[in-house]
Amino acid sequence: SSMSRLLKAFAEAERQLSRGGGSGAAAALGLRFQRFVQDGASAADCAAAATLLAKRPRAAEEALAGVADIDARGLLKHLGAVALPRLAAGAFGPEETTELLHALSRAPDAQLRRGLQASSGAVQRAVTSLEPQALALVANSYARAKLRDQPLMLQIARRGSEVLCRADASATAGLAHAFANLQTYHHGLFSAIKRRLSEVLHELSIAEVAACLYAIARSLPPSHRGDPVEAAFDIESPRGFGSATLPLLERLRQEIEKNNVDRETALLAVQAMDIMQFRDDSTASRLLSDAVLGWRSASPTEICTALHAVSNLEVRSVPVSQMLRLPALGRASPQQLCMLSSSLNRIIHAPFLPARARLRCRRSYRAWLRLLSDACQAAVVQSPARDEDGQASPLRSASPAAALGCLVLLPSSTWPCAAATLPDLRRFLQFSRHLRSAQHASESAGGLTTSELQTMVELTLRRIALVEKAEVSFRAEVFAAPFWLDLVVPAEFAAVAAEPMLE
Repeated sequence: SSMSRLLKAFAEAERQLSRGGGSGAAAALGLRFQRFVQDGASAADCAAAATLLAKRPRAAEEALAGVADIDARGLLKHLGAVALPRLAAGAFGPEETTELLHALSRAPDAQLRRGLQASSGAVQRAVTSLEPQALALVANSYARAKLRDQPLMLQIARRGSEVLCRADASATAGLAHAFANLQTYHHGLFSAIKRRLSEVLHELSIAEVAACLYAIARSLPPSHRGDPVEAAFDIESPRGFGSATLPLLERLRQEIEKNNVDRETALLAVQAMDIMQFRDDSTASRLLSDAVLGWRSASPTEICTALHAVSNLEVRSVPVSQMLRLPALGRASPQQLCMLSSSLNRIIHAPFLPARARLRCRRSYRAWLRLLSDACQAAVVQSPARDEDGQASPLRSASPAAALGCLVLLPSSTWPCAAATLPDLRRFLQFSRHLRSAQHASESAGGLTTSELQTMVELTLRRIALVEKAEVSFRAEVFAAPFWLDLVVPAEFAAVAAEPMLE
């Protein structure tokens, strides 16, 4: 077939070389393939061969019958080394460009990103004539490569605004998801997506429903431009997404009832619900059930995503004891350990969690203390994050500080102290000293902000003090490791202030 023509021609050349006594290792094979492509392969053959190598490696091996040590991914990279400079020179038509980029993006690396950057102008010219499905493929190629080419995305958005009225469900969802993954918002494009979603809603698969919800969640306006959560459900404002969000959520519920959900789709959906702060215990419980998610086979990244959603959405059906015994926790990175300790701590102490789901035995306590111990060690040894000014700030990212604080500040009867080992206690002490260090205190103080609510509370208390004619000194931003207390008032004034505040 035309897809395997280039590979079959190369296989024949290799057989002739072998009959002549020539042979070589896999690395040499790749270079020979690169030279063979460079010597005259057409743009159409390059695009077709790239698709075969990327999407159908077994078919590619059959086309290369007789060639030893075949590495489909390696051959794809060698093909890209030839094809991308040709693409930048304008040798590929719009359809060939789409096919090539879609294939090469399945093996993203620095070489591919450099080639895409060099080819930006040629791809921009190609997208001006593409149909919706091809536009979605190009946009998703850049999303896979993690390359945000703003001029190109603007060109795709403009073209998408024009042609989305004839897009099918797959193209509509794919375009929205690609822009969300690249953290790029174009009002004209998303307005067209909202209109088209109302027309193709019942054609969407559950995976496409989840992708659209995730795209909406990632495209909400920043907080300084309004309430993102309100925008997610606003059906009146032109910038609101309610006209799309509400029907999509209803469609999600319907599809869940059919038990037609895989892990990737479930995680995408709960991420969207998490960002939009949409609490629906029934929907979230089904998405996060072991039958759908397969907790024991989930990766550390997937578990971090799921538990973050559980803590934010107040999902009641996830038993903490089982979460602490998941095999993937032993493979978690230092940053993931900190994230897990933060999410699990919120779940353990959450008022929504039923008693049967809490830590109920010594084994569970032991597992929690071990995880917290590992997170404390990770927080001390990992490289600190940097703030906007380039200053080190160890706890700007996830940290076990709050979890450790809850552990040591709660009544001793709450935690069986004997469950903690000496190495665990040493790690807790080391992390506490890390928190108390002068450097950490100064860095944390420099990054503190005062919320509007905190200011209102302080002003209210001062007004009460004036009315009651009480001389009171307030202290703000008091560091009580591992916490910062917003406002501290004397105990004798607290009782006096409580009565008028309750009234």
